[in-house]
Amino acid sequence: MTRASYRSLLLGMVVGFFSGRPALGQISSEEPPSGRTLPVTEQVEQEMATARYRLGPIRLLPFFKLRDMGWTNNALASSEGTIDDYTASVSAGARLIVPFGRKVFLRGNLAPAYDWYYRTEDLRGFGGDYSGEVLGLFNRLTVGAEGRYSERISTVSSEVARDVFNTTTHAIAKAEVRILERLALFGGVESAKFAQKDPNASTPGLAPVSALDRTETAYRAGLRYTFSSVLSFGLMGEEVGARFDEDGRLRDNDVRGILFVARYDRERFYVEATVGVREGRGVVPNEYFPEFRTGSYGYFVSYFISRKLELQGLGSRRPVASLFLDNPYYFETRNGAVVRLAVGHRLGLFVSGELGSNRYVNPVLETATGEIVTRVDDTRRFGGGFDLAVSRALRVGLSVNQVRYESNIDYYDRKTLQISGGLTI
Repeated sequence: MTRASYRSLLLGMVVGFFSGRPALGQISSEEPPSGRTLPVTEQVEQEMATARYRLGPIRLLPFFKLRDMGWTNNALASSEGTIDDYTASVSAGARLIVPFGRKVFLRGNLAPAYDWYYRTEDLRGFGGDYSGEVLGLFNRLTVGAEGRYSERISTVSSEVARDVFNTTTHAIAKAEVRILERLALFGGVESAKFAQKDPNASTPGLAPVSALDRTETAYRAGLRYTFSSVLSFGLMGEEVGARFDEDGRLRDNDVRGILFVARYDRERFYVEATVGVREGRGVVPNEYFPEFRTGSYGYFVSYFISRKLELQGLGSRRPVASLFLDNPYYFETRNGAVVRLAVGHRLGLFVSGELGSNRYVNPVLETATGEIVTRVDDTRRFGGGFDLAVSRALRVGLSVNQVRYESNIDYYDRKTLQISGGLTI
């Protein structure tokens, strides 16, 4: 991989690191990456080459992270009664990789963490991220099985942007076999259990966050044609089933999709995209969960205008489970851009902007006006900041972000200003 590609990958990781706590995940192939990604073979090669410590066959990449250290003017992401607060998260652990011969590897991540709030004491707590993976890289066959467990403070979704206790358990099995010189068949199964707990009062008109507790299972299979190490295309079929712990008769659903995937990787220009059509319906047909057929997409684009100036674009459109009154889901659309400027070899500056909307599916009665309306939230996010490589081992950064939601139901208007920074060792 070229030096510029490594720089882009690292900057993408840093921005994702300093941009705030991750949202509650869904099993979705439309979630855009935050930076350039590497094929799994190159990931293993890089981890083996950069491991700083060895305990027999075990390679260790230890780390210490202090993130989200800053201030927000709306800790509960509420439209009323805003509370400003100071926050910080600390995590220390190690990434490990163990080779078994030249073809089989065991990879893992051990990252205990503590989340701290100054005023919102109910959100203080220990957690962490833990994972283990067995990976086989054979001549024509790549296979892998992985388990993950995460217990952290994170936002529920773009609909409920305040932080809650979030526990996620993941299991993944996948395989890819090259049936011709350039043509490969791939497939896999993924299952995730999501559970969340909100110690603060629920928002009027929204169900408690525990209504989103569910198990999702995804099956994927497709063909990938690799023209070269630079360019590949694929066609994939996908089915995702969601089974909710509460009100399953109304909320359980299956979503099927046919998706086109593409990847183009050059030193100055990189594209990773998924685009297709999805169909969703309730397991038990009902008026509460209307069937849908819609386009969906996710993409990330990076273009180096010069060696020091990079332009990125990223976005997605997908259905997301909802807590709003009489609405089991909404369509979330986001499109944004990031401009990065390298100042010397150590300092990077960036500005970002994002526009989008959350569009709901079932009309509701707006009590303030007595009208029947279909809720639409328009969103805007703008921000900027810097990251600084103090040394090869130490990086620090700071970001400022303002997020604004403007809803056609005025009660759900909200805006949040967040200043956060951190360091990585």
